[in-house]
Amino acid sequence: MTQANEPRHFGIEDFGKWYLDNFIEVYDNASEQYDKRKARYQEFLEEWPIERLKAMTIDEYIVGNGENSKGTFCYELDYGKYSGIGLGIRGGTPLSKFGLMWSKEDNAYRDQQGLILADQVEERFSKLKQDLVEILEKGLALDFADPVFNWETSSNEFTRRPAFVTKLLCIYSFPNQILVGVNFKRNQDVWDKFVPFEIQGGPYKQNHDVGMLIQQNFPELSFELQTFIDWQYVNAEFEAKSDEVKQEVEIRDDSNEENDLLQGLSNEDKQLVMQLIERLKNK
Repeated sequence: MTQANEPRHFGIEDFGKWYLDNFIEVYDNASEQYDKRKARYQEFLEEWPIERLKAMTIDEYIVGNGENSKGTFCYELDYGKYSGIGLGIRGGTPLSKFGLMWSKEDNAYRDQQGLILADQVEERFSKLKQDLVEILEKGLALDFADPVFNWETSSNEFTRRPAFVTKLLCIYSFPNQILVGVNFKRNQDVWDKFVPFEIQGGPYKQNHDVGMLIQQNFPELSFELQTFIDWQYVNAEFEAKSDEVKQEVEIRDDSNEENDLLQGLSNEDKQLVMQLIERLKNK
């Protein structure tokens, strides 16, 4: 049994123990949160199909230009009605997240290299848009062996923007997500205990592989539900709370302990808990 002041040993076995110990809370919460967001996923897909991305203008994309800037693609994903689906991407600057922005101070468009000359704006945005569509289409095809997903050598401008790309891949693959809505470049030391990070495929392949590993061990955990549960597993505040007031679950060999655990649960939840206990007993 792990004491409160001992470090956690992350990995699929630790995840399983944590999940069983917190099953009712985390599973029911994840289901509730996902159900609340389903309509937003569908709304986004109707408003922003990938075909529309191919034709959108720079002012439909960026944050900050003109009276309608709050209805743009990037604004709605970052701050607006779609901020709560897929993956939260708050923090950072528009340039670091999206590649382009409008500078009110300079009355001009900017990228990370500086101001963009007026006669170069269309060409510059065309390249950015092409890169975005490319990485989304390759990702939706699970083609993580493609050069666009090489973490060191890819020339695609979005490869090293994993939060934004992960969010979009989660949304565009609805209702059967192909990634978990978690930025795997954060807490990478944790996820490396599940599946090692690889240069080819980067955090995208690792995300998919970890999601598959968890789902193989716990089939009820779709990628959609893992979006909430995996985040909670590595969340620093939750870990601190767990270290203070929780202990790792012991395999309950005594039938009375199992009966105590099952009291007050629905039949469906009882069945899931019993299945989880049996899996852990057989590991």
